[in-house]
Amino acid sequence: MHSPTPQRVIFQNINLKISHFALNKIYEQLKLARQPQKSKQVNCTGFFNTVWGPPCSHKLRLYLDQEEDLQLSDIHSHWHLAKPQQLKPLLSRPDKSLSMELDQVRSSFRALPDHQQIATLEELHRLSQQTTKTLQEPVIVRSKGRSRRHIGSTRRDLSRFEYVEVTQKANKRSCRSCGEQGHRSDSKKCKKRKFSAEIQSDVWV
Repeated sequence: MHSPTPQRVIFQNINLKISHFALNKIYEQLKLARQPQKSKQVNCTGFFNTVWGPPCSHKLRLYLDQEEDLQLSDIHSHWHLAKPQQLKPLLSRPDKSLSMELDQVRSSFRALPDHQQIATLEELHRLSQQTTKTLQEPVIVRSKGRSRRHIGSTRRDLSRFEYVEVTQKANKRSCRSCGEQGHRSDSKKCKKRKFSAEIQSDVWV
Protein backbone atom coordinates (compact mmCIF):
# COMPACT_ATOMS: atom_id res chain seq x y z
CA MET A 1 0.00 0.00 0.00
CA HIS A 2 1.39 3.38 -1.06
CA SER A 3 1.80 6.02 1.62
CA PRO A 4 -0.02 9.30 0.83
CA THR A 5 2.14 12.01 -0.70
CA PRO A 6 2.22 15.48 0.91
CA GLN A 7 0.26 16.86 -2.03
CA ARG A 8 -2.51 14.28 -1.58
CA VAL A 9 -2.64 14.93 2.16
CA ILE A 10 -2.88 18.71 1.90
CA PHE A 11 -5.82 18.47 -0.52
CA GLN A 12 -7.72 15.65 1.18
CA ASN A 13 -10.15 17.91 3.10
CA ILE A 14 -11.04 20.17 0.17
CA ASN A 15 -11.04 17.80 -2.78
CA LEU A 16 -14.45 17.79 -4.55
CA LYS A 17 -15.58 20.56 -2.20
CA ILE A 18 -14.28 23.63 -4.05
CA SER A 19 -14.31 24.69 -7.69
CA HIS A 20 -11.81 23.55 -10.29
CA PHE A 21 -10.61 27.12 -10.70
CA ALA A 22 -9.80 27.44 -6.97
CA LEU A 23 -7.99 24.11 -6.96
CA ASN A 24 -5.80 25.29 -9.84
CA LYS A 25 -4.99 28.53 -7.99
CA ILE A 26 -4.01 26.58 -4.86
CA TYR A 27 -1.88 24.19 -6.92
CA GLU A 28 -0.02 27.14 -8.48
CA GLN A 29 0.71 28.56 -5.04
CA LEU A 30 1.71 25.11 -3.78
CA LYS A 31 4.38 24.89 -6.49
CA LEU A 32 5.72 28.27 -5.35
CA ALA A 33 5.69 27.11 -1.73
CA ARG A 34 7.83 24.06 -2.63
CA GLN A 35 10.55 26.17 -4.25
CA PRO A 36 13.76 26.72 -2.23
CA GLN A 37 13.49 29.81 -0.07
CA LYS A 38 15.63 32.80 -0.93
CA SER A 39 18.10 34.22 1.58
CA LYS A 40 15.94 37.34 1.92
CA GLN A 41 12.32 36.37 2.46
CA VAL A 42 9.53 38.61 1.29
CA ASN A 43 6.87 39.25 3.90
CA CYS A 44 3.34 38.17 3.02
CA THR A 45 1.15 41.12 2.09
CA GLY A 46 -2.09 39.07 2.01
CA PHE A 47 -2.76 40.38 -1.50
CA PHE A 48 -3.34 36.96 -3.14
CA ASN A 49 -5.77 35.78 -0.48
CA THR A 50 -7.67 39.06 -0.56
CA VAL A 51 -7.97 39.12 -4.35
CA TRP A 52 -8.55 35.44 -5.13
CA GLY A 53 -9.74 33.82 -1.91
CA PRO A 54 -7.49 30.69 -1.66
CA PRO A 55 -4.40 30.71 0.64
CA CYS A 56 -1.15 32.07 -0.76
CA SER A 57 2.22 30.34 -1.08
CA HIS A 58 3.40 31.75 2.28
CA LYS A 59 0.53 30.12 4.16
CA LEU A 60 0.90 26.87 2.21
CA ARG A 61 4.62 26.76 3.07
CA LEU A 62 3.66 27.06 6.72
CA TYR A 63 1.18 24.21 6.33
CA LEU A 64 3.82 22.03 4.68
CA ASP A 65 6.39 22.75 7.39
CA GLN A 66 3.88 21.91 10.14
CA GLU A 67 2.44 18.95 8.15
CA GLU A 68 -1.07 20.34 8.40
CA ASP A 69 -3.91 19.87 5.94
CA LEU A 70 -5.87 22.59 4.20
CA GLN A 71 -9.36 23.10 5.61
CA LEU A 72 -12.45 24.20 3.76
CA SER A 73 -12.54 27.27 6.00
CA ASP A 74 -9.17 28.35 4.51
CA ILE A 75 -10.88 29.02 1.15
CA HIS A 76 -13.42 31.78 0.60
CA SER A 77 -17.00 30.48 0.53
CA HIS A 78 -17.35 31.88 -3.00
CA TRP A 79 -15.42 28.84 -4.29
CA HIS A 80 -17.30 26.23 -2.21
CA LEU A 81 -19.36 23.70 -4.14
CA ALA A 82 -22.99 23.01 -3.22
CA LYS A 83 -23.65 19.83 -1.25
CA PRO A 84 -25.86 17.11 -2.81
CA GLN A 85 -28.68 17.72 -0.29
CA GLN A 86 -28.71 21.37 -1.33
CA LEU A 87 -29.28 20.38 -4.95
CA LYS A 88 -32.26 18.05 -4.36
CA PRO A 89 -34.90 20.83 -4.37
CA LEU A 90 -33.42 22.16 -7.61
CA LEU A 91 -33.59 18.77 -9.35
CA SER A 92 -37.32 18.37 -8.67
CA ARG A 93 -38.18 21.29 -11.01
CA PRO A 94 -35.24 21.63 -13.45
CA ASP A 95 -36.68 24.34 -15.75
CA LYS A 96 -38.08 26.54 -13.00
CA SER A 97 -35.05 25.98 -10.80
CA LEU A 98 -32.66 26.91 -13.60
CA SER A 99 -34.42 30.22 -14.21
CA MET A 100 -34.43 31.04 -10.50
CA GLU A 101 -30.79 30.08 -10.12
CA LEU A 102 -29.74 32.18 -13.12
CA ASP A 103 -31.50 35.19 -11.62
CA GLN A 104 -29.70 34.56 -8.35
CA VAL A 105 -26.38 34.19 -10.18
CA ARG A 106 -26.89 37.50 -11.98
CA SER A 107 -27.74 39.24 -8.73
CA SER A 108 -24.74 37.73 -6.94
CA PHE A 109 -22.46 38.47 -9.90
CA ARG A 110 -23.31 42.19 -9.84
CA ALA A 111 -22.49 42.36 -6.15
CA LEU A 112 -19.02 40.84 -6.63
CA PRO A 113 -15.84 42.94 -6.73
CA ASP A 114 -14.26 43.38 -10.14
CA HIS A 115 -11.54 40.75 -9.56
CA GLN A 116 -14.09 38.10 -8.58
CA GLN A 117 -16.27 38.95 -11.56
CA ILE A 118 -13.26 38.34 -13.81
CA ALA A 119 -12.51 35.02 -12.08
CA THR A 120 -16.16 33.96 -12.35
CA LEU A 121 -16.27 34.77 -16.05
CA GLU A 122 -13.08 32.77 -16.61
CA GLU A 123 -14.63 29.78 -14.86
CA LEU A 124 -17.86 30.07 -16.84
CA HIS A 125 -15.88 30.32 -20.07
CA ARG A 126 -13.93 27.17 -19.17
CA LEU A 127 -17.15 25.29 -18.46
CA SER A 128 -18.75 26.46 -21.72
CA GLN A 129 -15.78 25.12 -23.72
CA GLN A 130 -16.20 21.61 -22.38
CA THR A 131 -17.76 19.16 -24.84
CA THR A 132 -20.84 17.33 -23.66
CA LYS A 133 -21.74 13.84 -24.86
CA THR A 134 -25.34 12.66 -24.92
CA LEU A 135 -25.81 9.03 -23.98
CA GLN A 136 -27.61 7.13 -26.75
CA GLU A 137 -29.39 3.80 -26.68
CA PRO A 138 -26.92 0.96 -27.27
CA VAL A 139 -26.76 -0.35 -30.83
CA ILE A 140 -27.78 -3.99 -31.18
CA VAL A 141 -24.87 -5.80 -32.79
CA ARG A 142 -25.26 -9.25 -34.28
CA SER A 143 -22.97 -11.62 -32.44
CA LYS A 144 -20.29 -13.59 -34.27
CA GLY A 145 -20.86 -16.59 -32.01
CA ARG A 146 -23.30 -19.43 -32.43
CA SER A 147 -26.50 -18.93 -34.38
CA ARG A 148 -29.84 -19.06 -32.56
CA ARG A 149 -30.52 -22.65 -33.64
CA HIS A 150 -27.35 -23.71 -31.83
CA ILE A 151 -28.02 -21.86 -28.55
CA GLY A 152 -29.55 -24.94 -26.87
CA SER A 153 -27.01 -27.31 -28.35
CA THR A 154 -24.28 -28.87 -26.22
CA ARG A 155 -22.09 -29.50 -29.24
CA ARG A 156 -18.89 -27.48 -29.10
CA ASP A 157 -17.87 -25.14 -31.90
CA LEU A 158 -15.20 -26.26 -34.32
CA SER A 159 -11.71 -24.96 -33.85
CA ARG A 160 -10.07 -22.95 -36.62
CA PHE A 161 -8.06 -25.97 -37.74
CA GLU A 162 -11.11 -28.27 -37.70
CA TYR A 163 -13.16 -25.72 -39.64
CA VAL A 164 -10.54 -25.51 -42.43
CA GLU A 165 -10.28 -29.28 -42.57
CA VAL A 166 -14.05 -29.75 -42.87
CA THR A 167 -14.25 -27.02 -45.53
CA GLN A 168 -11.51 -28.68 -47.56
CA LYS A 169 -13.27 -32.03 -47.37
CA ALA A 170 -16.53 -30.43 -48.53
CA ASN A 171 -14.72 -28.90 -51.50
CA LYS A 172 -13.29 -32.34 -52.45
CA ARG A 173 -16.67 -34.04 -52.79
CA SER A 174 -17.13 -35.82 -56.13
CA CYS A 175 -19.78 -34.90 -58.65
CA ARG A 176 -22.38 -37.63 -59.06
CA SER A 177 -22.65 -36.93 -62.80
CA CYS A 178 -19.05 -36.67 -64.04
CA GLY A 179 -17.14 -38.01 -61.02
CA GLU A 180 -14.81 -35.01 -60.73
CA GLN A 181 -14.11 -33.30 -57.39
CA GLY A 182 -14.78 -29.72 -56.37
CA HIS A 183 -18.38 -29.28 -57.57
CA ARG A 184 -21.83 -30.81 -57.43
CA SER A 185 -23.88 -32.37 -60.19
CA ASP A 186 -26.06 -29.29 -60.60
CA SER A 187 -23.05 -26.95 -60.91
CA LYS A 188 -22.17 -25.17 -64.14
CA LYS A 189 -18.65 -26.55 -63.72
CA CYS A 190 -19.91 -30.07 -64.42
CA LYS A 191 -18.71 -31.03 -67.93
CA LYS A 192 -21.36 -33.74 -68.32
CA ARG A 193 -24.15 -31.30 -67.46
CA LYS A 194 -22.69 -28.76 -69.88
CA PHE A 195 -22.43 -31.43 -72.59
CA SER A 196 -26.04 -32.52 -72.05
CA ALA A 197 -27.21 -28.92 -72.30
CA GLU A 198 -25.39 -28.49 -75.64
CA ILE A 199 -27.00 -31.64 -77.05
CA GLN A 200 -30.45 -30.48 -76.02
CA SER A 201 -29.90 -27.11 -77.69
CA ASP A 202 -28.85 -28.86 -80.93
CA VAL A 203 -31.96 -30.99 -80.88
CA TRP A 204 -34.25 -27.98 -80.50
CA VAL A 205 -32.54 -26.07 -83.33
